[in-house]
Amino acid sequence: MNTIFNVIIYSLVLDGIIATAISENGASDGIIQTNHDNQKQPNMTVENPQSYTPLFPEVTGYRCLKSYHKRFLRGWGNETDWHVGTAPQCGKCEKWTIKEHDGKVSLKESCTGKYLRANLERYVDLADKVQSHELWEPVKNGDSTWKFKSFYGTWLRSQPHGRISLNTVAQGFESFTLESWAVLSRTAVDKSESAREAKTDCAVYVMVAVLFFSHLLNCVLIGAIICACRNVRKVSSNEEKQAASDFRVKGTGRDQ
Repeated sequence: MNTIFNVIIYSLVLDGIIATAISENGASDGIIQTNHDNQKQPNMTVENPQSYTPLFPEVTGYRCLKSYHKRFLRGWGNETDWHVGTAPQCGKCEKWTIKEHDGKVSLKESCTGKYLRANLERYVDLADKVQSHELWEPVKNGDSTWKFKSFYGTWLRSQPHGRISLNTVAQGFESFTLESWAVLSRTAVDKSESAREAKTDCAVYVMVAVLFFSHLLNCVLIGAIICACRNVRKVSSNEEKQAASDFRVKGTGRDQ
C-alpha cells in the first residue's frame, strides 16, 4: 500500500510541475518584446507646433543610411571605446534616429545612444550629446540620395573597404540612401512573434503529450503493483492452506 501511495503522490507532483510549465509558457500569448519597442523615442514636440514646419521631413525620423557601396552606416562600442563603420545589413547598430536642430540634423545611433560626430582630422566618432560637431547639414542629390555636410564643411564619406571618413568634396562615395528602419523593424517583430507563437504551441503540445504518457505510465505502474500484490496474497494464501493441510496430515499420523 505504501508503494501505491508513493506512486499517486509522484503523479500529482508531476502534474503540478507540468501544469506550472504550461502556464508559464502560455502566459506570454506569443508576444515578444524587442529592443525597438523598449527604446525611448525622441521628443519631437515644440512650443508652437502649428507654426513649425520641418525642413527635412524626408531625412528626420528612424533611418538606415545605405552607402554608395550598398552597406549601412553602423555605430557600436563598449564602456570605453566607440566605433563607426559599415555593415551589409540594417540591424540594431545600423539604426539611426535623425532629429532636426535649427536647419541641421543630428544622427543618434541605436546600439549606444550616442551621436555621430565630425572631427577636424576628417574622421568620425560618437559623442554623448549634441553640440556643434554633432550637427550635419543634409543636402539632397538629383537621384534622391542624400549627402551630409559636417561642421567643418567636409562631407560624410563611405569608402569601399567599409571605413567611414570625411571628404572635402561630395562625389559618389559621399551619397547615402535613407531607408525607414521603423518599417523594417515592424516586419522583423512580426516574424519574431510568429516564430514565438509556433514555438509556444509546440512546447504546449509536447507538455500535453508528456502529461498524457505520465498518466499512462502511472496507470501501468499502479496496475502492475496491484497485480503483484494480488499474486503475493494468492501465494501467501496457498502457502497457508498447504501448511494447514500438512499440519492435519501430521496430526492424523500421530493419532494412528
